[in-house]
Amino acid sequence: MGNTEKLRYEDMKKNLLNRWADIGTLALPKGRKAYGKGVFVVGRPFSSGNTAEGTQESEPRLLKQLIDEVKKGKTKFDNLIEVISDKATLILAYELIKSKPGQMTRGADSLTLDATSLKSISQWGQTLAEGSFAFTPARRIRIPKQSFGPGREEKRPLTIASPRQKVIQKAIALVIEAVYEPIFLNESHGFRPNRGTHSALKMVDQQFKGVAWVIEADITKCFDSIPHKRLLEILGRRIKCQKTLNLIESGLKAGFIEFGKLSEGGDTGIAQGSVLSPLLCNIYLHELDNYMKGVMESCNKGKTRRKSLEYARLQYALGKAKSGKERRQIFLSLRNVKSKDMLDPNFVRVKYVRYADDFIVGIAGHKTLAIKIQSDIEDFLKNELDLSLSNAKTKLTHFRSDQVEFLGALIQNRNPQNKKVASIVRGDKKYKARVNPYLSFHISIPKLIRRLVERSVYKWDKTGSSAQPTAVRRLVNLDHADIVRYYNHLIHGFISYYSFADNFSRLSNIVHGLKHSCALTLALKYKLRFRSKVFKRFGSFLKEPDTKVQIAIPKTFKRMRKFAVSAPIPLSRTERAWSLKLTRSGLLKTCVVCGTGPVEMHHLRKIKELVGRRHLNWFTIQMAAINRKQIPLCREHHIKLHRNTMSQSEKEAFRS
Repeated sequence: MGNTEKLRYEDMKKNLLNRWADIGTLALPKGRKAYGKGVFVVGRPFSSGNTAEGTQESEPRLLKQLIDEVKKGKTKFDNLIEVISDKATLILAYELIKSKPGQMTRGADSLTLDATSLKSISQWGQTLAEGSFAFTPARRIRIPKQSFGPGREEKRPLTIASPRQKVIQKAIALVIEAVYEPIFLNESHGFRPNRGTHSALKMVDQQFKGVAWVIEADITKCFDSIPHKRLLEILGRRIKCQKTLNLIESGLKAGFIEFGKLSEGGDTGIAQGSVLSPLLCNIYLHELDNYMKGVMESCNKGKTRRKSLEYARLQYALGKAKSGKERRQIFLSLRNVKSKDMLDPNFVRVKYVRYADDFIVGIAGHKTLAIKIQSDIEDFLKNELDLSLSNAKTKLTHFRSDQVEFLGALIQNRNPQNKKVASIVRGDKKYKARVNPYLSFHISIPKLIRRLVERSVYKWDKTGSSAQPTAVRRLVNLDHADIVRYYNHLIHGFISYYSFADNFSRLSNIVHGLKHSCALTLALKYKLRFRSKVFKRFGSFLKEPDTKVQIAIPKTFKRMRKFAVSAPIPLSRTERAWSLKLTRSGLLKTCVVCGTGPVEMHHLRKIKELVGRRHLNWFTIQMAAINRKQIPLCREHHIKLHRNTMSQSEKEAFRS
């Protein structure tokens, strides 16, 4: 940014601050509504001196410098702890996680993000810079794992760290991601910016059309099996900062508390549920990505498949045919014969796509090559990474006759011989041609129903062979509108995720089943006994009379064939987003009651949980009215808030 642009930016910022001061409370939402004029309405802006100081503190200068160094090709980093412990990096980490659902969920201790202040963040940064910070044991719980039928419930461990230590983890993740993200390969899609399950499936759609064999692979307990020593060795190739490596090792060996007992961290495993764990897993499995890159480069050969002998023979006969009738018969025969030799030994392609610890490998070649590649992958994982493939979930599939399951989608290679001849228009000419092979993506309806059974939205019948909608009893005490919103959330999630499915119309049964589950839940709530009475009272869409919230049933279930893949975000846009988030950080504002500083942040769990509730204290009602989950308060008024001892004049000061 040039000097002229910087001056213009500063002038614009001052004008905005003056506008916010002049507007006062005019931008406050009306009553309990969540809308306003789109400006910052909580607290009073700093004076000009404090604003400049706050802006300087919140500028992630060191993090930006690190990103620039990586872009220029730097490969060794020896002072990352300075970036991690920088106050601006920690403020950014706090801003990125402060509104997450788990920010008020306690870990093994009783601390949450409530009362976070610039002073506490400065103390964290000081202990990080000194190398004296150490992670404490987290709280571990067991959550249901995907089941495979009635009566088969498995559970997997989930580690819940202290929210304040999550800020430290996020700061480490910001720095480590800046170092490693540019070197990650395109074949890796899990837990990366602007990538996800849809980008992985789209790559499969683009690159797996011609493969004959697919290796479906899943690493056994990947997160729990990663050895610390090997992981730190891999990190040490690029990270030469010993304090940073010690900090990461402290998190790995912190251990956990489960059922009141402390368990040591041991020498293997990274905690599932940690902010940092997905990134560490990607860094570790980047070794597998590089290995597969070498496999693809060594195995790929040939520019194109040779012409099939049968197709060449018919083409030769077509040239020799004399009568029009004979030519037409040969031409029709050509349409039923593949033009290329799919078993051409001189043409081989290997494709690879990974999402976290779940990956597939496609081979356009002979079965013996596919078996060898699978064996080589198993040996590499065992010998180099101390990991193993799951025998139950790893298999070799003939892609031209069977389907593959990957990331919740059933993928099948459609045979072009079974496709109709399509009309092709190019320019002014119109002619007929065979449709190229394509992949079909289907929803696994049985798997989807199992997920709904896990959420108690469906239930198995007595035989265990089928499932039907049922009332969700844990929702009965919620408001009518909140119950409907819960089901709308499920419907929207399924429709958004399966937008790529060719059998998208099958979702209509699931969506209407959710509607009937909602009706059964409302029947319990209103003691109407039968869902028919609920539909008679609230209509076919179960509309809540006051808020008008109703079940959101799509108008059509027509196939969309859409992969929701976000476009890459340029660095300049990312920096602007950071600046917008940080310059509005509540940590840099003054107390909303008395207008003094420094401040502590008062946190709530979820605003939507407050709306419509009774017996709330005055201050919580005000926060719900202006739709804020965090409010800056000085120490004195923060204590008064928790003790509910604010005077009437202090309440009026907040309103004004």
